[in-house]
Amino acid sequence: MSSEIRAAGSMPDHVMIGIFSDPATTMAVTWRTDVNVGTCRIRLRLADGAEEPETLFFDAKSRLLQTDDGDSLLWHVHLEGLEPGSRYAYSVENADTGEATET
Repeated sequence: MSSEIRAAGSMPDHVMIGIFSDPATTMAVTWRTDVNVGTCRIRLRLADGAEEPETLFFDAKSRLLQTDDGDSLLWHVHLEGLEPGSRYAYSVENADTGEATET
């Protein structure tokens, strides 16, 4: 196992999804960035094969996370009103730079 410290950067990383209420219609997404990132968001669209699916944006909230890797921001978004049984594609974006983690 490596003892190398991996500090957060401007690119969103450590993206995790979870459930915070009804698993059929909600999703929680969390990730981290360095403390210099001012704004992050989720870009969400249905992954149903439509040629030009509607894209929705959700602003994220952050809190300071202090670890052995240094200080970083832990971001989260709660997505509600999702269509049960539907597949979604989303990206986590640093809205300041446009850098995104595609999922």
